[in-house]
Amino acid sequence: MRPVGVHHVALEIGPSVGISSARLGACSIDVLLQAADRALYRVKAKARGNWAVIDTARLN
Repeated sequence: MRPVGVHHVALEIGPSVGISSARLGACSIDVLLQAADRALYRVKAKARGNWAVIDTARLN
């Protein structure tokens, strides 16, 4: 990562992304968003600047 300068302060930015997937009509949007949120927190618990995927079919 390369630092980004903001108001004379060097910041290191590393995005974390949580992704969820489901078959069309297999779950509600709320369940899909909860799965993406769970994936995001899983990434943040391990290391920043990464991504994780949760398939909603595996939640049941």
